[in-house]
Amino acid sequence: PKRRKGAGKRAPAPPKGKHVASYTYTSVDGLPMAVKKRYQLGEEKIFTWCDPQDTDKLGLPGNMTEANLPLYNIEDVARRTSKKVIWVEGEKAADALKEAYGSLAICLPGGSTADPTDDQMEPLRERNIILWPDNDEPGRALMRKVADKIVGIAAEVTMVMPYVPPGGDAYNYVKAGHTKEQLKKEIGSTHQEARMAELPDGYEVTVPDTGGVVKFNFLDLYNGPRTIDADIVVWREMTGTSGVSYSARQNLQSASSRAGFVKQLSQHFGPDTKDSVKMWSRIVDTAYGKVQESQRNREPAELVLSALPPGANSLHLIKPLVADDGMTIPFGMGGAGKSYISLMLAVITALNQDDLPAIKALDLRPRRHGDVVYIDYEASRERAQRRVKGILRGFGLDPDEHEGLPIHYWSAQGIPLTNDVHSVRKLYKKTEAVLLIVDSLSRACGDDLKSQEVVSAYSNAIARIGATASISIAHVTKDQGTQ
Repeated sequence: PKRRKGAGKRAPAPPKGKHVASYTYTSVDGLPMAVKKRYQLGEEKIFTWCDPQDTDKLGLPGNMTEANLPLYNIEDVARRTSKKVIWVEGEKAADALKEAYGSLAICLPGGSTADPTDDQMEPLRERNIILWPDNDEPGRALMRKVADKIVGIAAEVTMVMPYVPPGGDAYNYVKAGHTKEQLKKEIGSTHQEARMAELPDGYEVTVPDTGGVVKFNFLDLYNGPRTIDADIVVWREMTGTSGVSYSARQNLQSASSRAGFVKQLSQHFGPDTKDSVKMWSRIVDTAYGKVQESQRNREPAELVLSALPPGANSLHLIKPLVADDGMTIPFGMGGAGKSYISLMLAVITALNQDDLPAIKALDLRPRRHGDVVYIDYEASRERAQRRVKGILRGFGLDPDEHEGLPIHYWSAQGIPLTNDVHSVRKLYKKTEAVLLIVDSLSRACGDDLKSQEVVSAYSNAIARIGATASISIAHVTKDQGTQ
């Protein structure tokens, strides 16, 4: 005979192994409808159905199938007024919760491969259902199916996954000695709604899923006319398992991009099935929705004449050379000293020694001091170091006593700034820098300064890094200098 779907094996003849338990399935009125016997053969579990009137008679009575059977322990649910019902995968786990904590605990007759039916769900109307999957992917997939099916029937649906070993279930939780109060605390502390937190360079969105949560980091966001582009890092935090991540840059406003991303996540985390794609579609929609809502509801408006922060009424970081509310672009022929002057301004900003005679003579006093980030497309750290040492000596200082001078050298390695925003912004935020220097503007734009789109993207990159004061050095060629 054909093997029925369900957890374990269902034998058509008396199975080998030791009989360890019998589970009686009853109607809501308490009428016995079938008995499931469990046998243990080493590590293997084997199930067989029996007639409740004659347990030696194998198989379900008459033309009955597992789909026709009610949920296990449904008589208890009908008899008791408690609204909370815990749904687990197997009878052993349900009985453990019932015996240890007096909980109403139910399961499907067919195990993790079963599909819940409307008739099985109906007795749970207006109950508060707590879904507790086994700690494995089949168990989580089952509870996702149950969660989808029970919408509109249950008054409330809660997902929980207290710690158990991989492959474990509620039975293992009980046997580990946990108390009813501990379980109550676990249920109460489990987040059921997606939540979002701001990061220094984006957002982190946490979406609950059966058995844990899925986390998204949305970094380096860029808003365009019809786009919200972001670098997205996704990982799952499941009970007792280590996280595996996946990353990609996506347009949150594009339906085709979203569909492709969902498929990629399903393939990466597995198993890549229709149910998996459906699950990832729901999770991605939830995470995207949180970020999209935050962008729609941005309210950066302020009264133009409201009080400014102390010292914020100056137009310059270093008067009159470095603007504090936009880009400063020194330009000229090669060899004119633009890089030297920019590094001198970096040293003055990082030193915080305005009383030095040389600095007083120059009358260049930064409005605020702090770290400087120097992005170099032209030379090397060795050359920048020689220049900074020469500037320090010119100020009457010993370079060996200023090894910790907070000028952070960044070798651009030919990567356009627009492609490196996230990494640079991370450094800029971490160091709380007050000045950004880019040497040179042309190389940072990919040598395409004639394109308005490229220059606009560069300007946006400076803003996204968070640099209110910046110097972008423009080197003019001999031919350009004669024009």
